[in-house]
Amino acid sequence: MPILFRAFSTVATVIIAVAVSATIGESATGKVWAAILIAAVIAAVEWLLIWTPKHSAVARKLLDPRAKMVGIWVQNVDRVFHGQEDNRFSIFWLDHQDSGDYDINGFAYNPEGVEHARWWSDGIPEFGKDGRSMTYRWKGTVMENGGNDDSPDRTGVASMTDGGTGRVEHVGMNLDLEVSFERVTTKWLEGIGLGQYKPDDLKKKGIRDTVASAYARSLPPLAIRGVERGSQAGTAR
Repeated sequence: MPILFRAFSTVATVIIAVAVSATIGESATGKVWAAILIAAVIAAVEWLLIWTPKHSAVARKLLDPRAKMVGIWVQNVDRVFHGQEDNRFSIFWLDHQDSGDYDINGFAYNPEGVEHARWWSDGIPEFGKDGRSMTYRWKGTVMENGGNDDSPDRTGVASMTDGGTGRVEHVGMNLDLEVSFERVTTKWLEGIGLGQYKPDDLKKKGIRDTVASAYARSLPPLAIRGVERGSQAGTAR
């Protein structure tokens, strides 16, 4: 779409040049007016390409590739490297900010569907050119253990590929997670027997916890190094 808009501005400049020439002629005054009008059209198009995605969801979908990933997602833990982890899956969302950037907020759950940790993007996520992949730094804090964890805060780096898989790295803990992703849709919610909700409803804690509990019951146990997942307190993601 940005290419089409810029192509339109190119055509418009030619039309302006022809119209001014036909009206005023090939005089110096005509050339000056043509240059001014052409510059105004180009500036207006470039300004619209920047302004409209910040203020219109429809424009974002058309002009900003990153908007493809806006919405609610489930991140499943498929494999754990170098340790044991109590995070079985996360519910998170990517949102557009007034600044024009995006941010992420997520909630991790243990195998029983109880909230295990909360996490969020640290800084601005980096997207692939097509908007279908993403890498970001994250921070989080463990919510289990009754507040008795001496060091509940975690940091790391996460990636999400256009194939629906990714990796979560925990800095300083020698712990990596191999993960996969599903977009939460009305059909997805119907699949776990909660079709009365809409995806955006999961931003409300009560509904999110209800969905997490139902989803946890649908998942198989996660094996780690041949041992079924235990109940040890894990990390923030």
